[in-house]
Amino acid sequence: MRRYTPLVGLVALVLIGYGLYALWLLFEYRSIWFLLWVVPSIAAGIGIAMSRAWSQYLLYFIAFCTVAGWAATGVGANICVDWV
Repeated sequence: MRRYTPLVGLVALVLIGYGLYALWLLFEYRSIWFLLWVVPSIAAGIGIAMSRAWSQYLLYFIAFCTVAGWAATGVGANICVDWV
């Protein structure tokens, strides 16, 4: 197993925490869509902690979807405000 910097460990913990938060939201709001965040977040966190090469692609996927989701929400909110 490779040694990694504390920053890598922090990223792994944040991803696992993000996945656990999404798991809580899954049960709280009873929406299966949160499962789309649970699986890759926890898998990426574990993969990064274990220094697996494939985990970086999950991290990129999660980051892209998060930014795209926030952008779509922001654009959608601006469009709705303009309509009113």
